[in-house]
Amino acid sequence: MSGTPKIAKLLYYPCAALLLAGSLAATVLIAKGEEWHPLSLVLLLAALAMAGQHLMVTIRGQVVTAAFVAVVLSMCLLGPAPAVACGIAPMIYNSAARRLPFADWLSNLSTYAFFPLVGALLARALIGNVHDPYNHATQGFGFALAVFVVFLASLAINFLLIAVTSRVFWGRRFGDQIVHVLVPVLPAELAAALFTTLAAVVYVRLGIAWSLGSVLALAIFQLLVVRLIRAEDVAEQLRSTVYALVSSQVGTIKAAVKFLDARDPGSERHAATVAIYARELAAEVGCSKEDQHYVHAAGLAHDIGRLAFHDHVLRAEGVVDDEDWREIRRHPIEGSSWVGHIHGYGPVADIILSHHERWDGLGYPDQFIGPEIPLLSRILAICEAFDAMTARQTYRPRMTAQDAFEQLRMGAGSQFDPDLVETFIAMRRRNGPMHLTIDDADFDAELNFERRVGLLADGDGDGDTGNGSAKRGFIPRLTKRMGS
Repeated sequence: MSGTPKIAKLLYYPCAALLLAGSLAATVLIAKGEEWHPLSLVLLLAALAMAGQHLMVTIRGQVVTAAFVAVVLSMCLLGPAPAVACGIAPMIYNSAARRLPFADWLSNLSTYAFFPLVGALLARALIGNVHDPYNHATQGFGFALAVFVVFLASLAINFLLIAVTSRVFWGRRFGDQIVHVLVPVLPAELAAALFTTLAAVVYVRLGIAWSLGSVLALAIFQLLVVRLIRAEDVAEQLRSTVYALVSSQVGTIKAAVKFLDARDPGSERHAATVAIYARELAAEVGCSKEDQHYVHAAGLAHDIGRLAFHDHVLRAEGVVDDEDWREIRRHPIEGSSWVGHIHGYGPVADIILSHHERWDGLGYPDQFIGPEIPLLSRILAICEAFDAMTARQTYRPRMTAQDAFEQLRMGAGSQFDPDLVETFIAMRRRNGPMHLTIDDADFDAELNFERRVGLLADGDGDGDTGNGSAKRGFIPRLTKRMGS
């Protein structure tokens, strides 16, 4: 920590001690005996304050407790001394039960001595003594509004004191605390303010018996709120864990493709180009947005299985022997297995697994025939072949787009889906001769790491539908064992 935070930390203890001592001294000086009557109301609010410690939840390091409601009712219906007592007593119990260090004791007691005192003084100024038969401030809408204002003012002071402590000891910025601590509980606190106002109005109009019912309803409401906040906090923690996991998984794809590019230059560009072609062709034939995203992701990752190749196989230019051919035929399985373990990428793995199947059934690994081959795998096969023929490679002559189109047509009906071949050619020609091929695709731009991780972590798969792997499977299907 820098010098300034250390100085602030050293100054915090005497300031908090002074705040506590000053609040207690002021409470004693202005205390009146009438504040402790009726005793039944004092006991009811004291019991609610102590019970509120069992309705407690921690949000980003901050403790939210239902005892706050009892303190506010004490401010409005009794006075400063009972309000401070209802604030301090639960904090002493809570700090002792949790065996908190001295700094936390001091923070809790100073906070719950100061804001009840200020809130009670505000309530006295706005309302006066609610038990005074000549006090007309308890009549009409003004009384309810005053209780609501006291609640919000007390909430603001309480939050400010806690925020100062968090800033001094943990360096949490006030803006971040407002966004991540206050905002998540604000709707529930506003509802609690309305319930508190209702309880106060019921007491003034109908007496303590009816008020008891409203207080019990308020306690039940606070219990539900605490449980909801806990569930939301657990969900946020789970999302953070999933985000970290997915970041690591997608990061392995990125690292794998870059490593493959280091061994076989041009692999990154090839992956990005195939991904673009595949998404465009999927859109052309009417595939859903979800499937367009899946085939795009498959284009980016379709060659990952080639990492298992020996160098002489990876850069093979001539005839390969049987052993090398067996290695080549396994790369869709290896790549599919790798990708299939990524959250939400089961469908992508299936596309990769079948992208070397042939229309005539002589492909691999499953020897699917014609329409048995998944549509998106047929799309990927055409796009990969076209880019392999037209790309600038260091060890293979580059074909023109027109020559590559002829090669695709020669393979139509044997290697490729004939209808998809014609659709692909028409699609590439539609934008004119300058756009037949893509030579400058950027892998990192196509991967769009942060957005992809965010979508997967939120359960949206790689698309916009939100179905992800729940709809299409998580681990790729098993393939037939290949013979030699």
